[in-house]
Amino acid sequence: SGKSLTIRINDDPSGVNLFDDQANNLPKREYVVKTLRFDDVLPILIARNVKTAMIKIDIEAAESFMCESGSKIFEEINIPYIMMEWHGIRSKYQERYQFIIDFFSARGYVATDQSCKDLRIKDWLRNWPGNVFWLKRNYPRQLLCANAKQPQ
Repeated sequence: SGKSLTIRINDDPSGVNLFDDQANNLPKREYVVKTLRFDDVLPILIARNVKTAMIKIDIEAAESFMCESGSKIFEEINIPYIMMEWHGIRSKYQERYQFIIDFFSARGYVATDQSCKDLRIKDWLRNWPGNVFWLKRNYPRQLLCANAKQPQ
């Protein structure tokens, strides 16, 4: 939290790359930004009386860092539904992606595809789709998924 990173606007599909340096002479398309941890948002959520939230996570292969810095939010706020971009580069960062799976599994989430069909955990490296939907196992699925039946 509070660390400065350099971002560069480019032609990459995401449009943004991060650099862990603090160059003073930045080209026109680079900017120094302050970072924050996901848990740093918790006081704002509490102040606004947020009890339940849904999250979309798309932070260009840095999703594991959100998990590492967000455990308090998941303890305090009911988050039944999380949409996460699941990158094709997961084979390069297998430890990070395994951390994500362990993080959400330990908190009672199940991974599904866009039609709310459960994904097999052991298939995450090669066969999961580009978007993964983490659903809280104990939350009524029919509230989160169109035409879904509650598991028996």
